[in-house]
Amino acid sequence: MNEVAALLASNGVIQCWVGASDQVNDDDIRLLQSGGSVNVNMWIPDDEPDHGNGDCVMLDGGSVGLGMEDCETTHNYLCEFID
Repeated sequence: MNEVAALLASNGVIQCWVGASDQVNDDDIRLLQSGGSVNVNMWIPDDEPDHGNGDCVMLDGGSVGLGMEDCETTHNYLCEFID
């Protein structure tokens, strides 16, 4: 995660969409393309899915974690990261 955050920051990006949301079922995070389940333990404190902050998942490079935000917010997006 730190590598991704550093890569984003080096390109002037602090937050970006990662292609996942809980729009269909609250607190059930799914990838938008495949519908696969997302079970991660990298949430920013107080920005977990069950806090009502939004339905779409974004990577916050400043906090180096994932957060939920309103899906209408404009952000860059991360297509793929190969470790």
